[in-house]
Amino acid sequence: MQYADTVLFSTAIFDSVKDEPFAGGIAILDGKIQYIGPRDETSKYIGPDTLVRDFGDCLISPGFCDGHAHIDGTGRKMFGVQVQGLENLKSEEECAAVIKKFAEDHPEVKRINSNAWLLPSWGENPTPPTKKSLDEAVPDRPVYIRGTDGHSMWMNSLAIEEVNVEQMIKEHPEYQAEWFLRDENGELTGVINEDPVIAINAFAETYTQEERGEFQRKVVKYYNSWGLTGISEVSPLKGEDVVPFYTALKDMDNKGELSVRFHMWHGMGPRNNDESVKDAEYVRDLKPFFNNDRMRIVGIKTITDGIPFCWTSASLEPYKDKPDQKGACLCTDECFKNWVAAINDLGFSVKAHCTGDAAVRLMLDCYEESQKRYPPGTFRNGIEHMDIVTDEDIPRFGQLGVVASVQPAHINMLQGLNWTRYGEHAKNEWNF
Repeated sequence: MQYADTVLFSTAIFDSVKDEPFAGGIAILDGKIQYIGPRDETSKYIGPDTLVRDFGDCLISPGFCDGHAHIDGTGRKMFGVQVQGLENLKSEEECAAVIKKFAEDHPEVKRINSNAWLLPSWGENPTPPTKKSLDEAVPDRPVYIRGTDGHSMWMNSLAIEEVNVEQMIKEHPEYQAEWFLRDENGELTGVINEDPVIAINAFAETYTQEERGEFQRKVVKYYNSWGLTGISEVSPLKGEDVVPFYTALKDMDNKGELSVRFHMWHGMGPRNNDESVKDAEYVRDLKPFFNNDRMRIVGIKTITDGIPFCWTSASLEPYKDKPDQKGACLCTDECFKNWVAAINDLGFSVKAHCTGDAAVRLMLDCYEESQKRYPPGTFRNGIEHMDIVTDEDIPRFGQLGVVASVQPAHINMLQGLNWTRYGEHAKNEWNF
């Protein structure tokens, strides 16, 4: 019998196998659990060089693994020089006042940023804000206020001019007109949704790679403080952005300092199938460099539809508060089916963002069609979020072996907004 490197004792060990905590010990060898059980049996693994720690009545449990995380956005939001706390405010006016105070306190900041605006916190049936309030609050600098949802951007006039949004629209015919909110005169109101938000945010936030790396290091320690030891990292990165994104974390891994396991899901969604499949091939070629116990490329992430905040969830029924809209998936059914098949053929499982029930149904159809060509269990394709899913589609998850990856925190974020958006159709939401 090999002696353990480390032995832990406690009167309260929860191993997630038994229903209740028990008194005993854990023997660890080479970073793996060697034995877990009664104290006297665990003591047999103690050798002359074994580190022994007794935690008394403190609980010892496995670490949590978050199934859907964005470390870079979390880092910028928590540690970047930007407006904080907007998600807790109750109106456009309150937010504008805090943004104005931040601008006054930080005259050195060239562009005012935030990742914390949350429309549902503004009460029942909230109205999206406009550039007017931001123009009055900060008349001398561009203001870019990204929503906590990650799919929306609230801008002042200087920001709209700096980005040249109208020219951006001309250069990107794939952008949907509904993503750009306009007033009765056809003028941009200052709120933009979905794909353009990513490009605008990348322009507006000017942190260096070194600064973002330092933010990520701090987030790793923050995760640990809450018991997180693993995450599924699902930021929508192109293959060419994977290595720069993970530079600081890979350095931590090389030094033995990375205390969170990263299960990496990246790649482009199917806007252009040829380009997005080539991008997945690029990610596949990176697997040998990210294939250890701490950092592993697992699969490809895509986005199928938007979010209910922005009326961009793909719904089977029209929105109650916009009866002429149902949202839409980001490309055709055939496009998604061909893309999923191609990604599975590369050996990757797929994670697909779907918030509306029409998007959920489409991706289940895609997975079903692709998986017919493989033995059961070959892939662990998944659907992320699933705000609304029909009763008849729920059994298909089990039948197809599709992971239902849900985030209960979104209930709190939406704060009942789905009833405004969907009416009685919202009875199908949050069927965890």
